[in-house]
Amino acid sequence: MLNAVYVCLGLLILSGLWYKIWFLRNPKIAVPKGRNVVSPAYGKIVKITEINPDTRAQIDKGKGRIKIWLDDVLQKEGWLISIVMTPLDVHFQKAPIDGKIVSIKHTPGKHRNAMSKVDDPERHAENEHQEIVISGEEFKVKVIQIAGFLARRVIPLVKPENNVEKGQDIGLIRFGSQVTLIIPKLDVQVKEGDKVRVGETVIATY
Repeated sequence: MLNAVYVCLGLLILSGLWYKIWFLRNPKIAVPKGRNVVSPAYGKIVKITEINPDTRAQIDKGKGRIKIWLDDVLQKEGWLISIVMTPLDVHFQKAPIDGKIVSIKHTPGKHRNAMSKVDDPERHAENEHQEIVISGEEFKVKVIQIAGFLARRVIPLVKPENNVEKGQDIGLIRFGSQVTLIIPKLDVQVKEGDKVRVGETVIATY
């Protein structure tokens, strides 16, 4: 009986260490220099939505949250890029550009599987999420941490008015989930299906 208790305690300790060392790992990265936007998350790009007058008109007709996501970042055209994270990916999110944190907004919602293959951003917008707006010298971007079935906590690591550097930690999602990036009409360097590395993969240049 005593041996079984020791085994259970050992397994709990090993599980805790594995969680801290592996799931909460935050390896050093090589942030690319220059006029570019880097990936805010580690994972796979599942959807790239171009925001133009036609798509914006369709979005504005709807009653979903995508319209709200766009209103305080994009005046006209831009891109909405959805990145899916698995439980094995790095769970820290990083600033895609240098700038200042303008706002952080938490919105309660559903907890659907944010890692699903459904590529409809509007569906995932119904999940609980957190929007982080960063204002750079030339434009604003928004990083949206989307909770899921397992990842029910989205944690900001910055506060409004904080200055951040490209590649700096700004948030954390425990386990797998999804991160959406909204940027203006820049020269996108990635495509759907690409694997991206947080803080290292160039998403767009300008």
